[in-house]
This record gives sequence, C-alpha cells and structure tokens, in this order.
Amino acid sequence: MAVHALDTGHTTDLDNVEVLRRGLRFTPQRLIAEAVEITKPHSVNRIEGVELASIWKAVLVIEIYNRVHDNSPLFSCARFSSSIAAVLMFPTMVFGIFINTLLVFKLALYIKRPRHLELYGIATALVDMGFLIFVGVLYSFPKFGSAWWSSRKRPFGQNDHISCKLQAAALNFLFATRISLPLPILFGELSAHGILTTKTHAKTQIFLKIFSTIISSLVIAFPGFLLHGIWQENGEFDCNVDPQWHPIYHYFYRTHLHLFCYGLVQGFCLFSMLLLLRRRLKREQSIVKYLRNIPTTSNPISAAILSSEYKLNDSCRNFRVVLYQFASLCGLRLFRGSAQLIQRFFTQSKVPEQGFKTAWFTLWNFATFVETILTTLPYFIWYAIVPEMSNNSCRRKHTNEDTNKTFPGTLSELDYYFAQALYNLGDPLVQERRFPLIMRHLKMCKMRLLNEYTERKTKSDVGQFESVDPIPYVNTCKSSTVPQSSKISYVRIPEELYAVNSVGSSDD
Repeated sequence: MAVHALDTGHTTDLDNVEVLRRGLRFTPQRLIAEAVEITKPHSVNRIEGVELASIWKAVLVIEIYNRVHDNSPLFSCARFSSSIAAVLMFPTMVFGIFINTLLVFKLALYIKRPRHLELYGIATALVDMGFLIFVGVLYSFPKFGSAWWSSRKRPFGQNDHISCKLQAAALNFLFATRISLPLPILFGELSAHGILTTKTHAKTQIFLKIFSTIISSLVIAFPGFLLHGIWQENGEFDCNVDPQWHPIYHYFYRTHLHLFCYGLVQGFCLFSMLLLLRRRLKREQSIVKYLRNIPTTSNPISAAILSSEYKLNDSCRNFRVVLYQFASLCGLRLFRGSAQLIQRFFTQSKVPEQGFKTAWFTLWNFATFVETILTTLPYFIWYAIVPEMSNNSCRRKHTNEDTNKTFPGTLSELDYYFAQALYNLGDPLVQERRFPLIMRHLKMCKMRLLNEYTERKTKSDVGQFESVDPIPYVNTCKSSTVPQSSKISYVRIPEELYAVNSVGSSDD
C-alpha cells in the first residue's frame, strides 16, 4: 500500500518506512510512540541509522492494524472493508454515473407514467449522480482508494478553509436529499386517487415538492457549513468540526447529523409509508386479478372495464418501482443511523484512541460505499417493471380504442351492458376499495355514448328515448341474464356510489 507525504517540503522514503514496519525487537508501546513521533510536521527522526521524514497518519494506522491489533475484530473488519471499498470505489462510480445518465435520458424522452412518476425518477437519478460524483470522486476515493489506484490526489476539503466548509455542507446536503426526496414521492403515490387535478397542475405540484425538498436539505446542511473548518490534530491538518466552538455545539451537530443528515428521522417516516404502500399494492393487485376474471365482450362498457384494469395495473407498476427502489435505501439508513447512535452511546464516556476513531470512521465509510452501489440499481428496477423501458416495447395505445367507438345499438342495450357491468363489479372487495373510481370511469363512458346517441337521433329527426335507470335494473336482474362463466355472488349496489362526479378526469 502506497503512503503519501504531507506537503511539508520533505519526501517520504518507502524503504525507510518499510524498515520501521519490519523493525525488530520493537515492543508495541515503543512502536506506537515512534509512529506518533514521526507524524509530527517537519520532524526528522533517526532510528538505527535510518532517517525518516514526516508522513501521513496512515503509517500509524497501518502499524496499529498490522502489529498491535491483529486479534481485534474491529480492526480486522475495518481493514477488510477499507480494502473492498478502495478497490471497487472507482469502477462503481464510473458505472453508476453511466447507468444513471442512461436512465435520465430514457425517462425524459420515452417514458410516461401515471401521476408523472418519470419526473420524480429524473430528480432521483440526478441526485444519485451528484452523490456519486461528490461523495465518491471528491471524498471517499481520495481517502481510501488513492493508494490502490496510484493516485496522488488529496481530498477536496483539505485544500483550504472554504473548501472544507463546502465539502461538509455538500456531503450533508446530498445525504439529506437522498433520504428526503422519497417522502413526497410516496405521499403522491399514496394519495393518488384522493384529489382530481389537471395535468399542468399536477406537474406544477411535483416541481414545487422537489424544490421544497431541496430547500429543506439546504437548511439541514447549513450547520455543517457553519461549524466545520481546518484544524490541526497530532501534527496534521484535518477537515472537521472546529474545536474552538463550545462542546454543546459539537453535541448538537453530532445529534443533528445522525437524525437529519443521515436520515434517521426521515428513515422512520419512510419505513411507515413503505408499509402503507406495500399494503395498498397487495390490495390493488388482488383487484386487478379479480377484474381479469370478469368475462369480456365486444360492448363498450366491457371495454371500459378493460381500460380500468389496464390503468389500475399501470398504477401497480408505479407502486412496485417506488417500493423496490426506496426499501433498500430506507433499510440501510435505519441500520447505519441506529448503529452509529448505539456506538456513540457506549463510547461517549471514554476518550477513544486515534486508532479506534479511524477504525470506526472506516466502517461508516464502508456503509457509504454500499450506498453508492445502491445508486446503480434504479435503472434495473425500472427496466424490470416498466415495459416501456425495453426497446422492443412501446406504450400501449389500445386501452381506450374500443371506448372511443360509436355505439350503434339502442338505449336499452346500453343500459343492459351497464347493468351487467354493475353486477360483475358487485364483489365486496371492489365495492369497498375501488368501486367509486371504476364507476366514475364507466359513468363517463356511458354519458359520452348517450350524448353521441342523442346527437345521432336528433339529426335523423327521431324522437329521443329515455334511458332506463340501471340501478333498479341490476337489482332485479336474474342470474340467467348474466354469463354463467362469471360465477360472482349477488351484492346489492348502493345508489350513493352511482352518483356522477362532475370534476375533471383524474391524472391517473
């Protein structure tokens, strides 16, 4: 493993460091003392005739790992996780940026989803790309991967005081945005059928929700910008919380970091909303399965039921995309936040050694590396669930074709088809959960057909006939008038569910 020198005017002789690492008859106490001594800036030490320059504190960490703490599980895990993250960080960054760029391109040009989920998908992919570029390229890779990839690049936050503040604020902003952005997405999916809006109004609401999420993340990231600075510890400069601030501010920032930046609070909210979404997904999947078992005919009311089935199935695809994409992120953030709080609780009464602090820092950075891996998964989730993502598939355009055709029959036939649809939709599950939405769709279809029928009869100077009320008709309908293949138990349809909703069509 390469060892880099501080910019102190001296150079590091790797052979001399190797002599120190292989030093014979060195006790662990003397080894640590010598390692601490040589890390002081502008210090030159001579051990057994060997001149050593000042070097990174990584030398101290390497010596502790290899000499003193060989039997420590904490240091073994830290050494193993840092090796994996160092080797795989660069390929993960390159692949993640490429795959998220491809996802943004497809969502922007080819994909149209119910409730404009593609807009949220674009925003999430852009945040993931920013997370990969800044957290991966500018932060984690220089700290852990530079030695493996023969890079001499120093971390961005160690350039100057302002760079340190910007790095801390950017890290907190990206961590907070990644866990906060799913909340309005889930809220929009869970309240999908509660409010009827136009398409323009719905898009405006989405942009406002994304903008408000960004503003809240900036507010969450501001304490990191305020408290961070470059200060010296054990002979080297580091970007961390400025020790000149009162300890109460340090305690506040650590608590704020775990609860809001790393998203322990948002994680619990996200977890509860994911449970509700999963419950709703299972419920609507059962409704789709029930609608598929309804016998279809060539009449327009049956085509309207088929259209409702397609729309409901498309809505379930939205639920699956959101559920699978954010469940892993929620689980990782809850695990990381809980583990860090537990670690802080058990170690706050002790003054940790520098080696133990570095080991814990390495383990939490491995959790960050796992999160960078999760940023590459959304494209595959969209590709597996949404058929339009495939080049061999196009968006369905046949769902409303049959309902747009002119109905050539009489009003009695139209009422019969509508009454038959009411009878088939009499299952308690559909009646309780989705009956108002499906009935609104069928009622609008029936009204359009009636208007066309009236216009056609008016042009031909034929008297206008009155339509039969389908509610009493379906309640008195005999089983012989319903196809035998339906096999659905008789349920009386409440008349209040038949009311016409005059509000514009939903953006479903």
